[in-house]
Amino acid sequence: MDITNNEEFYTLTINGEEKTLPKMSILNRGLTKLNLSQDGVNSFNYETLSQTYSGDNLPSEDELKTKGVEQLEHETTLPTIEDVKASAKAKLIAGEALTEDEANTIVL
Repeated sequence: MDITNNEEFYTLTINGEEKTLPKMSILNRGLTKLNLSQDGVNSFNYETLSQTYSGDNLPSEDELKTKGVEQLEHETTLPTIEDVKASAKAKLIAGEALTEDEANTIVL
């Protein structure tokens, strides 16, 4: 277990790259990926999560880590706000229709 400044970390491979990430971040993403509630949980680490989780079926730490990595890898495929703004600008200049996300980046 790696503890730094009162935070615990996992070292994981994300999109082929080894990264050290806070356990809380990965556990929460695992819960999100599995559509499980995070209400009232303390996901500092798996032990605190298991003590504060109110559902009946908390997945194992390994399953939450795996699903957390899947969620994080999915998030890295999503366009950034800068990408959406650039796309919106290019479409406006070309006279093309915008997607709803692109239209939402325009400040009137």
